[in-house]
This record gives sequence, structure tokens and C-alpha cells, in this order.
Amino acid sequence: MPPRTALARGALAFFVLAWADPGEAHLFHFANVQSRETQVARDFRLIKELTQWGTKDFALAAEVYRGELRPRERKPSEPGYLLKADYQLRPPTPALKVLVQAMDRRLGTSVDVEIEAALSRRDEAGLETAFRKFFYVQIEELLGALEQHLAEPQTAVTLFGALADYLFTSYEVFLALNHPGVYRQVKDALEHLREALPRVEPPKAGAAADFERSRRRLERLLGSVTPMG
Repeated sequence: MPPRTALARGALAFFVLAWADPGEAHLFHFANVQSRETQVARDFRLIKELTQWGTKDFALAAEVYRGELRPRERKPSEPGYLLKADYQLRPPTPALKVLVQAMDRRLGTSVDVEIEAALSRRDEAGLETAFRKFFYVQIEELLGALEQHLAEPQTAVTLFGALADYLFTSYEVFLALNHPGVYRQVKDALEHLREALPRVEPPKAGAAADFERSRRRLERLLGSVTPMG
């Protein structure tokens, strides 16, 4: 494995383990694996809300993307979006833009340019496509980190919860509407990944090989609907 790949996976695992919070269940979550919501998913969900529905506030979405404003938890009695400036976060988490730029430098991609251009021209579809490229790479790296931690039950469960959250955030609706066949196969591959996770005891014989097969299948399925060129 190239050193920069190993470093990226290690950094991503640390980021997820440090910043993942319990979230709500959805189709890509499982009863015995607690959901983990990261700030990455929280920021992106707000960007989607701001650019897909009646508000169409691309300027505010750009501020969220750049980390100038960040969403925070909303109490049931509080209406609308609850935002705070980046300096109010203690300790701060990286802005989405920072993470996308780091990926671009590492892989030679230009996803940040695509996102900024889509925000500027108020291009909802282009924004979704660009972000799927970002999440595709994050999912690949999470799979690598998860494979390295298969012998650690709690860490593996946390990373899997974040993986499921990233899939839900960036792919579930897109696949269900546009690629229903791939959607069903992705759910099946994710279920097989879950089955390979350790519980309290060490992983059973063959679990690593089962995980590897399911991982490659999931990467192939997502790659078939994510143009990375």
C-alpha cells in the first residue's frame, strides 16, 4: 500500500472516530450497528436542503461549504436552520472545502473547482454529481480503514456506522431513483460487509476474505455510477 494511502486512511479513521455522533436510523443502517453522524454528513445535508428545495439559497450553501457557517443540532422547539460561525466551534472540525481540496491535492482531481462552479451557476445537478465524487473517495478510504480495524469490534462498528451514513447521505436517493438495480445490490453488499464485522469476540475464520469480496463489490457498484474522470 502506498504510504500516502495508508496515511490518508489513518487520518480518516481518526477523524471519524473523533467526530462521529449517534444519529437516526435509515435504510443503510442496521439494528445492531449504531449510526454515526459526522460533521461532514451534517454539512452536506444542509447544503442539499439549501439548494434543492424552495429556498434555493446557493449563497448560504457556499458559506456552509467553505466552513464560514456550520449547522448545529436543533431542538424540536427551534424553527429553521441553526448555524454558527466557524470560530464558535470548539474544537473546530475541518470545513468540507478543506477536505475536498486535500483530496484534490492527493489524487489530482478538481472536485473543489466543480463544486464552486456549480454553486456559482446555481446548478443543483452539477453540485450533486461533484459531491458524489468526493463521497466516493471517502467511502473507498473508509472501507480501507475499516478493513485495517476488523479485529477491533468497537472501532469497526463506529467506522461501519459512518460508512453507512456517507452512503445514505450521498447515494441512497440518487441510486433509488436512477439506478434501482444498483441500489438493491449496494444494500446487499453492505449487508454482507456488516456480517463480516466482529462482535465482542475476534472475527470468525474467513471474515477478512468475506469482507474483502464485499468491499470490492461495493466499490465496483459505486464506481459504475460515479464518473471520476
